[in-house]
Amino acid sequence: MTVLAPARERFRWTILALISVSHIIGASAQYGINTLAPFYKDELGLSRAQVGLFFSAFYLAMTGASFAKSSTVKSPLSV
Repeated sequence: MTVLAPARERFRWTILALISVSHIIGASAQYGINTLAPFYKDELGLSRAQVGLFFSAFYLAMTGASFAKSSTVKSPLSV
């Protein structure tokens, strides 16, 4: 293992922290949306079918965004 300069080491920890925070925010959005369903169902006067369509649209958009992002990022393992 090579010894990195202190500035580069600090940069690596900063990047790791940013990735971790963005993952926590994304995961909480995905998991929290189901937990809050009864509240916005009543508040907006939605039927169970409409809430189900909203969930489907939300998860489809998240999946599409993941695939779109993964196609733009080059893997460090690719040759």
